Amino acid sequence: MIELIDQDCEEAISYIAKLYENPPAKLAPAWGRMLARKLKKWDTLQYDEHAGNWELNLKTYFVGAQKLQLTGGSFHNELLSWHTFLQKCKGLGNLAAFVKNLLEKKSKS
Repeated sequence: MIELIDQDCEEAISYIAKLYENPPAKLAPAWGRMLARKLKKWDTLQYDEHAGNWELNLKTYFVGAQKLQLTGGSFHNELLSWHTFLQKCKGLGNLAAFVKNLLEKKSKS
């Protein structure tokens, strides 16, 4: 599974976010690397007038991060970068708030 995440396999990413009930913490480092790579991939979204149309595609990354945080994973730097980025994107305010919530939950624990 780590290898698939490191290859940005969308099926594996989606599986962890949507179906895998308790993914193990050992997936967290690969997930963090994936978050960093995906941020670079989506960079042009901040210039898209209809960026909000991509929310469902992006949310998968953060639902997976949320699950992995529960098992001990930490994505502070990656989530902080994503939060800053999402705030620049039109129509992605709800997703930015979701990511901010993940940051706040982890800082309280």
